[in-house]
Amino acid sequence: MGQCSHLDDMDRKKRSELLLQDLGIAINTGLPPITSEKLRSAKAVAERARVLYAVAMYAEGTASAQGIAFLKGHGLWPSAVTPKEKAFLCNCDPSPLDIIQFTWRYESLWVLLWAIGGLEALSFPDHLCEVVEVHRIVLNLPEYCSLRPSTEILDAADLTYRCHWATIENQLRCRGSDRLDPGVVYERHYAFNWLLCHQNQEWDDVTTDT
Repeated sequence: MGQCSHLDDMDRKKRSELLLQDLGIAINTGLPPITSEKLRSAKAVAERARVLYAVAMYAEGTASAQGIAFLKGHGLWPSAVTPKEKAFLCNCDPSPLDIIQFTWRYESLWVLLWAIGGLEALSFPDHLCEVVEVHRIVLNLPEYCSLRPSTEILDAADLTYRCHWATIENQLRCRGSDRLDPGVVYERHYAFNWLLCHQNQEWDDVTTDT
């Protein structure tokens, strides 16, 4: 079983590398394959998606009271909200930096919605997600969701991991690229690491090493 799992992981790594090579995106063959022994539950993912929706909406200009009311309606306030998210939602005059950072959470949210079946496919990370579509999906999430097969999640996480390395490499070498959006890639990597229980880190503490 262990040997089969290792072969699957290496196949995943190779598929990601070949896809990026075909697109002319730099790869690092020394990066290990993405693996995970456990995933967050579908319930935890749906809860996190709703919280991200509330903070991103507030960052975009919706009244914080509306976001908090939305979370209370789903029994998520304040138990499912992280300390940083709570501080942001309770701040009537957030800083421009906080507003920018929490607006980007739409991109993390996009990954989580895909993971619980809200999206049919996760597009390549070269453009921003469709915020109007985010609203529609979140407001129509069923009470009970289920996760995609772990192999699909691991495949997407592995590709995102390698995309993140490529964006950092481009920045270090002062190279631009229209093949990848660095902000989108970072937020997706963040969401996948949380989803895969990377180092058992909670949302506020997720790292995205490459």
